[in-house]
Amino acid sequence: LLVDENFFKVITNHGYLWGFISGAEKPSAKFVLEKRLNLVNPPLIAMGEAPEKPDPSGLINLAERIIGNKLNNMMKIAYVGDTISDIMTIQNARRKIPFQEFISIGVSPPHLHKKDHKVERKRYESKLAGAGADIIIPNTNKLNEYLESIFD
Repeated sequence: LLVDENFFKVITNHGYLWGFISGAEKPSAKFVLEKRLNLVNPPLIAMGEAPEKPDPSGLINLAERIIGNKLNNMMKIAYVGDTISDIMTIQNARRKIPFQEFISIGVSPPHLHKKDHKVERKRYESKLAGAGADIIIPNTNKLNEYLESIFD
């Protein structure tokens, strides 16, 4: 998995709202989030509930659902993803709602974090940056080290 239970504890403890967008079917996504990560009723957009990424509709709908209002640039919206499509979702959201501040956070997938994949990981991270990622983090457990600079 790209994230673990600690990932959500960290962002929750910092007082940030969060949700999850998944390309998996809803029962599969809920199983992972609720059974493997021990989350209770997590805000979720799953496959079939919105157009596929990089269409930003799922991200925008989830953000509005979480804040209980239309986006109004009163808060930054950050999106952590491990694919070019994730990064392009933010690029497309910016085009759709230019007054809203969106931040794309790229992270390479877990299988590239093995010691013998260092070159491939750097290449992958370079592609994420090239696609427009605002920040590249080494892994999702390091997100807490970046939170203050992201949300200042």
